[in-house]
Amino acid sequence: MLQGFSPAARAARIARWMSARPWVATIAFVLLSAFLVAWTNYYAGRADRWVDRDVYNRVSFWIASSECAARTGIILGYCLPDGKVAAIEDVSIADDRGHTIVANAYALFTGRAMTLRGLVVANIVINAAALFAIAATLFLYGWKLSALFLLMVPRYVVPGPLPSADGYATHMAAFLFALVAAVLVAHVPLRKSERAAIHWFAILALAGACLAWSTLLRQPYGQGGFLVVASLLAFRWFRGVQRGETLWREAAIWRTGVILTALGVATLYSTSALFALRGILQDVPRSGHAIESHGISHNLYMGLGVPGNPWGIEWDDGAALAHIGEAGRIRYGSDDHYRSLRNSYVRIVMTEPLQVARIYAQKLVDSLFEISQSSKPERKVTLAVLAFMLMITVLARSRSRPTPEELGMLVAVWGSLAVVLLQGVLAMPAHLFISPGKYAAICGFAILSECVARRVLRDPERGIAATPSAGAVSRMVRPL
Repeated sequence: MLQGFSPAARAARIARWMSARPWVATIAFVLLSAFLVAWTNYYAGRADRWVDRDVYNRVSFWIASSECAARTGIILGYCLPDGKVAAIEDVSIADDRGHTIVANAYALFTGRAMTLRGLVVANIVINAAALFAIAATLFLYGWKLSALFLLMVPRYVVPGPLPSADGYATHMAAFLFALVAAVLVAHVPLRKSERAAIHWFAILALAGACLAWSTLLRQPYGQGGFLVVASLLAFRWFRGVQRGETLWREAAIWRTGVILTALGVATLYSTSALFALRGILQDVPRSGHAIESHGISHNLYMGLGVPGNPWGIEWDDGAALAHIGEAGRIRYGSDDHYRSLRNSYVRIVMTEPLQVARIYAQKLVDSLFEISQSSKPERKVTLAVLAFMLMITVLARSRSRPTPEELGMLVAVWGSLAVVLLQGVLAMPAHLFISPGKYAAICGFAILSECVARRVLRDPERGIAATPSAGAVSRMVRPL
C-alpha cells in the first residue's frame, strides 16, 4: 500500500508530469531570462559605486582609443598629439583586446567616447550575456535543470565578484564563454551523417566565436578553454574506440582534426586577426615594434615568484626582466624578452624539479582555498570534496551507466574548473586572476547533480525502468 509513496514512485510521477508538459520548462526559462535582464538593468543603473575602484593603466588607453575612434572613425587606433593615428598595440600591450573593441564600437555607434562608468556598465552587460549564453546552450541540449538553476542564481556573475571598469571584471564572462565552447564540442557530431552536416558547421562556428571572444577578454581563459576542448575530443575518441565504433570509416578523424585546427586558430590568432582586419579596412601604419601579447613564458616565470622561493623571483614585470639580467638590454614584450624568460624558466624546472613541484603543490592548495571564498576554507573545501566523491560513487554504482554525452559534459565542466585552478598554480592563486573558480565549481556540481538525478530515475533497482514512466523519464531528459 505504501509503494505509491516511495521516492521512486514520486520521481516517476514527477517525470511523467514533466514529460506531459514540456512547456513548463520553456516558460520557466523565458521568465528567468526576463529576470536576468531586470537584474542586469538594476546593477547597470548603480554602476557609479564601482567607478572609483583601482584599475590598471590599460583602461586609460581603452578610453583614449575610444576618443580617437569617435573623432576619426578608426578602430583599434590611438590619436597622437601631432594628429596622426598610431596602432593601439604600438602604445599599449595588445593583450585581452576585447575591451578596446567594445569601447571603439560604442564610439562608432554613439559618436561619443567611452567613459569609466560606461566601461563598468559594459562589463556588467558582458557578464550577463555570458550567463545567458551558457544557460541557453545547456537548455537547448537537454540540461534543463542545470540551465534553470544557473539563471536562478545570477548574483555571482552579475555584477560579478570584481565589478569595475577594468578587464578583471569580466573574467567571469571569459570563463563562461570558454565553457560554452566546451559544451558545444561535447555535443558536436563526430560520426559521418549528412543530416548532421549543418549542425556540425554551426557548432564549429559558434564554438570558435566563443573561444575567440573569451581570448579577447582574458587570454588565459581562452587558451584554457581550448585545452578543455582538446581533452574532450581525446576523451570522446577514446570512448568511441572502447565501444568498438569504426571511427576511421565514419570520418571522425578529419572532423576532429578540423575542429582542433579551427578552434586553435580562433584561440591563438583572434587578436592578430583583428589587427589584420583593421589593416584591410583602414590605413593604420604599424611601427614593427608592437606588443601583442604577454606571452605564456611571462606568467610561467613570474609564477615561480611566491614568498620563500629560493631564486628571489617576484610577481612583477619589471623585476622579472631585472632578475634575468636583461633590464635595459631588451625591449619589454619583444620576442627576445619572452625567449629569455622561457629559457630561464626551463632551466629552473630542469635543474630543480622537486622545488618547482613543491611550489606548485602549495599554490594548488592556496587556489582551492581562494576560490572557496569562506572564513573557514578548509571546511568548505572538505565538504565539497566529500559531496563530489559521494555523487561520483552513485554514478559509478548505478546500473544505468551515464551516456557518452553525459560523460562528455562532466569532462567539459570539471575540466573548466581545472583550468581555473591551473591558472592559479602556474601563475598566481589570487582572486583577481581566478575569480571564476567558485562559479566553475557551482557549474560542475549542477551538471553532476543532474547526471545523478538521471541515473536514479533510470536505475532498474529503483523500479523505474519497469514502470510505464520509464519512457516519460527518457523524454524528459531529451533535448528540445
